[in-house]
Order: sequence, then structure tokens, then C-alpha cells
Amino acid sequence: MTPHSKSFFRSCFKCAKWLFASSSMAVLMSANVSATLFQAEDYNVFFDTTPGNTGGAYRSDDVDVEATADVGGGFNVGWIDRGEWLVYENLQIPSAGRYIVRVRVASQGGARASVDLNAGQTVLKEFDIPDTGGWQNWTTISATVDIQAGTHNLGVYATSANWNFNWIEIVPEDGNSGEPGDPNGTHKRLKVVNGCDEPMWVQWLTAPGVQFNGPNRHRLSSGQSIEYDIPDKGLPSMRFWPGFGCDANGHNCVVGASGGPADLGFTCPPEGCAPPIDSKFEATFGCIPGINDSDCAKNPSAPDQVLGRGDWWNSSMVDGFTVPVKVVVNGHCPVGPQPAPVYGPGGPEGGEIDCSSLRVADCPMNEDLSTDGQFPHLSNVDMRVFNPSSGAVAGCYSPAAKLTFGHWADGFQTYSPPDPQAKMYTCPTPPISPDECSSGPADRTDYRNMIHSHCETYAYAYDDGYGLSSCPAATDLSYEVTFYCPQ
Repeated sequence: MTPHSKSFFRSCFKCAKWLFASSSMAVLMSANVSATLFQAEDYNVFFDTTPGNTGGAYRSDDVDVEATADVGGGFNVGWIDRGEWLVYENLQIPSAGRYIVRVRVASQGGARASVDLNAGQTVLKEFDIPDTGGWQNWTTISATVDIQAGTHNLGVYATSANWNFNWIEIVPEDGNSGEPGDPNGTHKRLKVVNGCDEPMWVQWLTAPGVQFNGPNRHRLSSGQSIEYDIPDKGLPSMRFWPGFGCDANGHNCVVGASGGPADLGFTCPPEGCAPPIDSKFEATFGCIPGINDSDCAKNPSAPDQVLGRGDWWNSSMVDGFTVPVKVVVNGHCPVGPQPAPVYGPGGPEGGEIDCSSLRVADCPMNEDLSTDGQFPHLSNVDMRVFNPSSGAVAGCYSPAAKLTFGHWADGFQTYSPPDPQAKMYTCPTPPISPDECSSGPADRTDYRNMIHSHCETYAYAYDDGYGLSSCPAATDLSYEVTFYCPQ
């Protein structure tokens, strides 16, 4: 097994926590629109018991608004007092039915709130808000309710004080309208696009024993795309990444030559395989509803179990990156934690993860990897990857990758993930707990800050609030992944 595949099965799908919504209002129309989401600060009408905006942010009326530390940034309404209320106009419900109301809240001590329609004519739900342990420790509360078709005004009423409010979302209880799955069927659920003005080769690998029949090292001219047939019964542990500057067969790439198993046709260039830092799309495609559990694909991580009914995916930069990338979800993928049988954190803000502004030119050249001064010789590290043959910059290491990947190291001493010099950046569990990792130096690197300044994807193993997404597996849900030119 070549270095790329070793890294994949060590790091693929490491735990990150939830990715929440922060987009403006949308209209529920079909399975291609996942939800209606209102930001708390984008109210149309309000009642507030005190004059002035205590938070001093975003608006200049009497509602108290502040910058939020919740995932996605933006603002939240705070300093909420009993009897205050906010109204969000033009909630459009195309058909009567069951809907899920989700409210993003924080509280120090617990509180109560209600959600209603049309000035209290219909009370949808009285919510108990839990004690989250801090004004910026956020959680999502939810309830399933009946809503009649029509255009409504959505109200949020403070039954008690002592809570903060970030957003509210309304989503159909069953948003999927795709046809049922077939145990022997496939649907084109992944499209990879060449967003560069030069040829690109699409490469993939998967877990041992998993069969996938899509073309590998497939050449795309500028603007071209390829759609992959994904089995309805599910497909686990897939990774797709681009190669640029490759030979006619998709080998010996200048960018993306990180290799893979020989039985999938991978080779390494004369200077050796590149470190597996590629920009990528990783996914486990779930089993489509309509297929019996016994016919769903097996989970290679637990062979006595079958895949669930959700797609789990990411565009992680936990190993590094080589090119800009953008992922767009086409179909019903609700934001926020998903109930059974989908589970997981839900879909991304706005239905996309947009890392198209990433540039290798922004890769830190003076990174401090000294573990808070314990290892001074690691206090000024160049994170760029150099092709040993051409000398050209070929990507950007993450801190974990820089400290542990030995190929193309150019004399830099590397370590094993549990070594003292590396463990607070690689975060092997055990011994490093998720909380230790996310409160340690891995969360304070220039690399992490640079990644977060461009897009919501995770930069180290337990990058809290960034990372995995989950969507209901469906025949009418697909992903479009665009890779752009190395730059």
C-alpha cells in the first residue's frame, strides 16, 4: 500500500463536531430546497423592553444584537427579557403537513420560549431551553409540528429571560421526494468538475474490499465534468482528488501524485509519491430508502453492520491542500443535527462548502509548531510542499502532516503521531482527548486560521464546529465537486 492509502485510512472521517446554518430566508418549494432559515437578527417586527441595542452590533433599534461565537459567525440576539418577541415575515409553506422547527439557542441557567404563527393565532411549540453552560455555548432544540399551507408570519416569544438566540429553521419532516432505491440500481449522485483552464485527472480510492467501478485517473479538459454512478445500496469510504500536470495515463502528476494501492493502478513518480495532502472530497454514501436493511452495503469499519440511511462527507484540510475546491449539495439536506435514521450534524450553510478562494500562496512559511515552546527547533516551520524534481511548490502541509509525513520532507525531521513533538497536532485518541486537542496548540496555528478565513472545513482532527456533514441518502440528492487550478 502506497503512502496515500495509508493516510486515508488513518485520517478519513476523523471526528469533528457540528456544522450549523447561518443563511438568509429561503422558500420551501420542493425537495430541492431544504429549509426556510431566518437569522435571529433579520427580524421584521420586534418588541423589546429596554431602549437601545446593548450589543451595539448590526442594527440601531432597541433589539440587543452582538457578534456570535457560534459556528458560521455572524450575529445573535442576546440580553433577552421576558415578554420580548421577534417576528419574521413571509414564511411560505407550499403544502400542509408535518414540519420540523429548529431553534439555535444558548443559556446560562435555562429558559423557556415559544414559536408561533400570525401573532399567536397558532402556537407551534413551547420550548424548554436547556442550561448550555454559557452565553456562547450553543445548542439546537427542535420539535415536529403541523403547519397549514400559506404565507405566515413566524414569531419567537420569550416566555422567560436568560437566553440567547442565533437562528430558527423550518424544514419538512420528510423532504425527500426521490424514487425508492433499488438494491441493484445506481444513480448519478456525484459530479466532479474541472474548474481549471488546463487538463485535470480525477483520481479515487476506497477501503480494501470495497468495489467501485467508476473510471480512475480520468482526464477532464477545462470545464468538463464526470458523473459517477453510486450504488443505491450505499458506497463506503470513498476519496476523490485531482491531479494536474500528469502524463497521458494520469500518472507522474506535478500536483496530486500521492498514489494509492497498486491493484487500483496507482504508481509513484521517480522522485517518489507526493505526501497525501491533496484537496479532496471524502464520502460514505448511505443506503437509499426503499431498500431493505439486509440489502444495504456492509460497513467496512463494522462488517457485521450495514450502512445507514445518511450520506457522510467532508472536504477536509486535516492533511493539507493542493488546490481550491467547492462542494455544492443539490437536493434536500437539512441544516442542523439529524434524527434517526440519518444521524450526524446535517448539511452545510447554504448547501455548499466553498473553499474556492484558497491559495497555496497563503500557506504559512513561519509556522510555530513548538507545542507552546516545548520544542523550540519547531518554532519557525515552512509549511509549503516542494516537488523534489522541479523545486516548484506543490501544496501546503497541515501541521499534523508536516510533522509526520516523511515523503518529500527535504531533510525535515518527522515523527510518529504519538511522539511528544507531534501528538498535540495529530491528536491520536487515546491519549489525546478531543477537548485537549481543540483547546491545545492545534487550534492556534496560522494554518488553522488561514483555512478558517477561507471556508468552513476542518484543519485538524478535532476542529470543533467544522468538518463532517450528513445528508439524507436519496436518489434525487447529489454532490457537485469543483477543483480549481493550483495557485
